[in-house]
Amino acid sequence: MTIARGLAAGAMFAGVALGLAAPASGDPLNGHYIETETYPDGHQVNSDWYFTPCGDGCAQIQHLGQAHLVDGKWTLDGHGGVSCEQGGDIPKAIHFVYSWDANTLDGTVQITNNVDACGNPKGYQETNQLHLAPAP
Repeated sequence: MTIARGLAAGAMFAGVALGLAAPASGDPLNGHYIETETYPDGHQVNSDWYFTPCGDGCAQIQHLGQAHLVDGKWTLDGHGGVSCEQGGDIPKAIHFVYSWDANTLDGTVQITNNVDACGNPKGYQETNQLHLAPAP
């Protein structure tokens, strides 16, 4: 059963990712990006991510937390809520780990349920593909 993810206080917004140039490795992530997440069943969800540099190898993502750059890979580790397709929101229902390449901006998100949520049991895991692109 598919879960529509609503992370923290952030809302999911539809967007169109254009093939714009990714930042060079080592360049800080800054500004508005479109995050496209592709689920195992093939459907995609686009979200607006707003980055602010927070130091060397650090980028604050509005409503999500801090991503850290280590060995050419950005990582964001946190907790969030879910919005179930059949209705209802469950805060802090999931643990997520986003990881993406600093050059290609492609990566994955590993999601683990902290509680029973949206028809999936506590401990349920899902790995989704992700891509970031500068917003038009």
